[in-house]
Amino acid sequence: MILQKMFTQKTGNDKTGVIDVYSSCVNHFERSAGSVLETGTNSNSENEMKTYVTFGQEHIHKVNGKIFDKDCVAVIESPSAKRGREIAFELFGPKFCFEYPEKHFNMENMHFFPRGFIKAN
Repeated sequence: MILQKMFTQKTGNDKTGVIDVYSSCVNHFERSAGSVLETGTNSNSENEMKTYVTFGQEHIHKVNGKIFDKDCVAVIESPSAKRGREIAFELFGPKFCFEYPEKHFNMENMHFFPRGFIKAN
């Protein structure tokens, strides 16, 4: 709904300006996620949470003898969502699709990842 509203505001319902809309959406997400990235969600213990990382069709990484690709979800354990994101970039560089703080990952989408979860750190 937010994307549709932003698209309408930016383009007047025509199909031009999609890149501007995407950029605006990313900026909107970064602003609204700022507090989550700073504080994170604790689930495993007082000092740890999970960050889930997905990969694009051509993103293939070998990290610590493990293969990460489009068919799996990398699991990063860290003290905060912000640190989880930093670790994702340390491990995979800019070549991954999305990273999700634990409370924002939808487990119902796991059918898209036949190799399941793979611990990354």
